[in-house]
Amino acid sequence: MKNITIRFSLMASLGLFAVMLVIGAGLGVFTLQRSNNALALAYGLNTDTQAINDIYKDTTRTRSALVRAYTDFKENGKATSASSGLDSAATSQGRSATALQAFVARLPPAATDVQLRKELGDAAARLVGTLDRAIDALHHDDAAQYTKINVEQLTSQGAAFSALLEKFQKQQTALSERLMAERAREYTTVLWLVALGCAAALALVAAMHLFLKRVVIAPIGEAVTLLDRVAQGDLTAHAAVRGDNEIGRLMGGIARMQESLTAMVCTVRSGAQAIGATAHEVSLGNADLSARTEQQAGSLEETASSMEELTSTVQQTAGNAAQARQLVQTASTMATTGGADRK
Repeated sequence: MKNITIRFSLMASLGLFAVMLVIGAGLGVFTLQRSNNALALAYGLNTDTQAINDIYKDTTRTRSALVRAYTDFKENGKATSASSGLDSAATSQGRSATALQAFVARLPPAATDVQLRKELGDAAARLVGTLDRAIDALHHDDAAQYTKINVEQLTSQGAAFSALLEKFQKQQTALSERLMAERAREYTTVLWLVALGCAAALALVAAMHLFLKRVVIAPIGEAVTLLDRVAQGDLTAHAAVRGDNEIGRLMGGIARMQESLTAMVCTVRSGAQAIGATAHEVSLGNADLSARTEQQAGSLEETASSMEELTSTVQQTAGNAAQARQLVQTASTMATTGGADRK
């Protein structure tokens, strides 16, 4: 851990958060896809159920309209081909046939009992075909044929179609309920996963905080404190070098700076001491020179006084010499004069 670099620590933190984001995004996309599939399946089930129910309703309306046309014939002696009920039967029968074609052509939704759906479609097709024959019989005012078709085929085919439709509806309802239950379980699972993801994210944040505090923040605080002490002139603080990461290199640089400053201070102190000793020696030399200068000044004063005395003596001697020369000249003159007198 001591050799883990700050860059690696930060990149690892960002990488972990990125992984968590990717996992969260993937989970969200997966959940949305599942929800979309569930909605599509629910829509398909509802469409199939609604379509076959519409066919059943239209066939029921057709049968009711045929019964009304037959009743008009029996009670009022009105021709079945002229009954308004027959027109209503033809209209509802047309809707039934169109809806049945669409139901058979549509692909069954996933998880649908294909065999049951096919049987239901076949039953509806048989019923629609029989209704076509019943309508045709009434169009030709053949009440007996209609009665035969109604008794022998329509009743049993209608009951079969109704039974298969009820079974199909129950199956579709069961599929829808199972689908809703699965979505509810998935929703609960997603909530738990989100909660676990949040807890993991908080744990990761706390762990990264403690890690960065230990690896980065605390050593930087130590470095700042050490630099403050150095700035205040305290070079005795020890820079602890831990590891070979950025913090370790920083503390190593501070330690080398401390050593350099200590060596520089020692050099300056030694130079100052040497300069102090030299200054003391110069001061002593100056004092000795001053004493000698004063002594020489005294000797010069004595020499000057002696020179003055000598000058006075010389001058006096010169005066005496001049007097002596005068006396000599006088004596010589007198001698010369005396010799001349003798002659």
